[in-house]
Amino acid sequence: MKYTALLILLMLSPLAQVTANTDATPQAVNSTQLTLANGDILNGEVLRREEGYLILRHEVLGDIQLAESQLLEPVQAALPTPQTLAENIDLQVPSEAPPPKEQPVLAWFAPDWDRQFDLGISGAEGNSQSRNIHTALSAKTETDALRWQVQMAYDSAEEDGAKSRDEFFAQTERDWLMPGSPRFKFASGRFDWDEFQDWDYRVNVAGGYGYDFVDRATWVLRGKAGLGANREFGGDEDNVSPEGLLEIVSAWSLSEHHKIEFTNTLYPQLDEFGEYRNITSLDWVNKLNGAMRLKIGLINEYDSDIADDIKHNDFKYSTSLSWDF
Repeated sequence: MKYTALLILLMLSPLAQVTANTDATPQAVNSTQLTLANGDILNGEVLRREEGYLILRHEVLGDIQLAESQLLEPVQAALPTPQTLAENIDLQVPSEAPPPKEQPVLAWFAPDWDRQFDLGISGAEGNSQSRNIHTALSAKTETDALRWQVQMAYDSAEEDGAKSRDEFFAQTERDWLMPGSPRFKFASGRFDWDEFQDWDYRVNVAGGYGYDFVDRATWVLRGKAGLGANREFGGDEDNVSPEGLLEIVSAWSLSEHHKIEFTNTLYPQLDEFGEYRNITSLDWVNKLNGAMRLKIGLINEYDSDIADDIKHNDFKYSTSLSWDF
């Protein structure tokens, strides 16, 4: 028979090898007719070409390795690539991994909170007169059980090549809410560093009770009263001073794009009657788009108990752009 003669020929030839494969193998993609040098014809599908050999898939003989020197004519059909073979045996060729998602700047700061970054021009009239750089970072979050806010700001200025302002503060406030009641408990802390004060840095903490007088979508009015202490480091009075805290906070949304925010915090000293500190801030916020705001801010800090060569009032104003991130 024709196939029997071909088998004998292949077994006697040192350049040909027949390999029967009963396992699942890749589906061939090139069907062609091969004419051997002795005139025999093989119909099959070329799987691949190796050095001087062809691998042919025959429907009866299985996979056959043929030396190209045994062929009467060279094979012209395009041979499958590894990608094509993988697709035909239902394998997925690993694709290039997508590039990592770019994280926004400061993504580490209070994730999942409402966050803002301010950058702008600042000015001051008081212990120093200057106009320079103002930066601020803030974040807040609120649930049914708590309200938390973190703020920090840095101001630096130079005048005629000389530094005229260099200060930083960071503060945090946490309110423990009582669902169904306008009352809440609070705790707060603040750190101040100022090169132009009679101390190096100051720390104060406080805690007490608060009350939401008005809590609407367009207007918030909140009051706090409590006790605390502060300490100035590196100054003439390097000791702990007990003090009270009285604070009023208001935020009024005039429209969808305009908002006014006001805070006044009074710290009366408990160990020296009549001495106190008072910090007042007023901000006008103009919403420019979904993530950017124009902010004009005023801050005044009054301290009744300071050195003779330091002014009681330290007034600052700033104009900045604010971004949500």
